Amino acid sequence: MLKPPFSEKFQIMPLVSQDDQLKSDNISAAPVHQHHHPASLLIFKVNPTSKRNIGYHDTLRPMQDFRTYLETQLATPKLQRIHSRLWLAGLPRPARPLHRQRLLQRTINITENPNEHLVWKEDQIYLKPLPSWLLDHAFWEAHLCNPSGSHAPTTTTTTANEKTVALHRSACGFLLSWTWLISFESDLALAHAHHLLPPHVTWPAWVNFTNRFLDGLAAADVDPRYHYGELRLPRLSLIYWLTPSAATLHDLVFGYMPRSTWYKDFFARNFAWLAVVFVNMTVVLSAMQVGLATEALARDRAFQRACFGVAVASMVAVAGMVGAIAVVWAGLFVFHLLATVEYKNRAEKARGVRRQGVAGGRRTGTAVLMVDAESG
Repeated sequence: MLKPPFSEKFQIMPLVSQDDQLKSDNISAAPVHQHHHPASLLIFKVNPTSKRNIGYHDTLRPMQDFRTYLETQLATPKLQRIHSRLWLAGLPRPARPLHRQRLLQRTINITENPNEHLVWKEDQIYLKPLPSWLLDHAFWEAHLCNPSGSHAPTTTTTTANEKTVALHRSACGFLLSWTWLISFESDLALAHAHHLLPPHVTWPAWVNFTNRFLDGLAAADVDPRYHYGELRLPRLSLIYWLTPSAATLHDLVFGYMPRSTWYKDFFARNFAWLAVVFVNMTVVLSAMQVGLATEALARDRAFQRACFGVAVASMVAVAGMVGAIAVVWAGLFVFHLLATVEYKNRAEKARGVRRQGVAGGRRTGTAVLMVDAESG
């Protein structure tokens, strides 16, 4: 039987009192399943009434689909698909505390996607803030330990148990990662400065909480993703490119963590190495030109043939690189165009919209929905 990894005595300030739950603003009228524990109301005190569901390209209402909402907040499906290769992207050891991240000159960026938590590149690291409800004992009992706590009435018992175990392990792993990040009082100060922790968390309370949490945590309680700490973003993208079976077409085009979709940014990130190639080619060609100007090498037929070969190869290489860039640009354009059309059709189908003919001269009311760079 699942249970919270800490006792109620050491939770860090319950989010709301029992009176607050009963008096919550219009929450009692919300369509919450009758079998929900009163603690199901806790999350609506600190989370949005709706959010974009990245995996399904629509708006997710936590009060209507609470289980899916928790999965979007805790589960890491993108990393689970490549778990056997995560050793290529990071070491199986705890992440560095926040003060060490700053000493490494890393900028702390906030992300609300658990797949991006503890992912880093160059001088940046992405961290998902710790929600208040993970510090609340009643919430764990109601939604992370109870198979019937957050499921729709039609969910089977077996499926509910499996999902609850997976969600419990994800929650334990995510909470464990924050015990790595906040190891000293200076780390707590940094977390508050970057709005990564609830403001009511104090150092004495955090010490007591983490001690009891770690005492009650077993290795089997932790999601395998958190057997690793920090993960390098470029290598995660490389793993996806080398593992097409685990990636979607979107992942293959944009990599593990999509960024700006501006073409100039894309080419700047992926083709900057061409500048180094061109510089080296220029140095070699200049050196050969100087050599041909000398009396000794000007008469050397072998050197002249070498210069001829390098010059021709350089021209072919430049033409090939320019052609490759043009092909990539055209491929991206076609990909975005087809993805936009496909996204538009799916959105219309989901909303029950039927296309109708429009009289001549009258504009259609159909809006083209552009594909978001963070989808998938």
